[in-house]
Amino acid sequence: MRLIVAAVVTVGLVCAGPASATTNTAKPKPAGPKVLHPNWRLIWDGGVGGLGADGRYVLIQFEQANAAVLIDDQTGQEAALSAPFLLGPTGNQTNCSIDGIGLPWVFADCADGRTALYSISRHSWRVVPAPTGYFGGPPVADHQSAVGRDGIEWFRFIHEGPCCNTVSFYYQDIATGQVRADPTTPTMFPDLDSPSLARAVCSPLRVPSSYDDHIHGLGSLMPVAHGFVMARSQLAAKPNPNFSDAPSGVDVFLERCGSRLHRAILEASGPSVGYPAANAHTVIWPTPGRQSQLTGLFLPGLQRFVIQTPFVTSRYVSQFVAGSRNLYAMVVNSASAAADQGFQVWETRDPRAG
Repeated sequence: MRLIVAAVVTVGLVCAGPASATTNTAKPKPAGPKVLHPNWRLIWDGGVGGLGADGRYVLIQFEQANAAVLIDDQTGQEAALSAPFLLGPTGNQTNCSIDGIGLPWVFADCADGRTALYSISRHSWRVVPAPTGYFGGPPVADHQSAVGRDGIEWFRFIHEGPCCNTVSFYYQDIATGQVRADPTTPTMFPDLDSPSLARAVCSPLRVPSSYDDHIHGLGSLMPVAHGFVMARSQLAAKPNPNFSDAPSGVDVFLERCGSRLHRAILEASGPSVGYPAANAHTVIWPTPGRQSQLTGLFLPGLQRFVIQTPFVTSRYVSQFVAGSRNLYAMVVNSASAAADQGFQVWETRDPRAG
């Protein structure tokens, strides 16, 4: 909800006769968002390929895909990671590239369909075999898209011609290696932190309808904190016979268990911006049409705020994640002469982290 400034009542007396008076009451005006101007600090300059975050850990991925840095956002400690090199059945070497984080793992995609998982607590790698039915090349290509405590989410991309692609998801149990079908229904969504790899949707919420996403034309739900959920759906592609039928946009709404809340965060009709980031304190996203600004909501009160950034002119936010105490932005420095030196990571304090 927006913060409301208390109404100020002004009483003016106008002499229109001995017993006559007129009262004018000013209408209350809703307060604008709180504007924050935090200090940003450059922590990595050049060669950055992506960011990821889960809980207290933040992952900086490099363009050299087999290397990354893992940051403990509570203590500030950093650990350099290198993806393992695996041997195939004929003794050939298989390269792995670090792709993301999902507690308690950092995961790496290996070229032969295997998944390498780095245990953050044990500081060691383990390997999950390629799933049954894995396809590694065109026209069908499978890739890991997320990982959790108990499961791996796989994304299947099928190229059916110059105008058409289709996508689908399936899931792999880390403990057994077994493959499970996409469990998504209007009242069920995937949960990689559950042994069943599925979770019932809390009332009165439903998985939103979506184009080219999960089965049965359904989108996705991402639990945040305090019972809040981000609901994501893709809009149908705009007809174009010469190019792939990629979705034409994404809608993201903030909803809450036990509530009728349905608050738009990002809408497909607006400018294309990055996906929202969230932690226990805030939900934050790049402000559409404002490359130097972020917009957010404090949780659980939903007070709106904006964060001004120093990224103007030749620099803009390409990706954004929220750690448990700090916010991290991958910034494109388009003024850099070398393409691989144009990606930086900047850090600032989460406004609610204390």
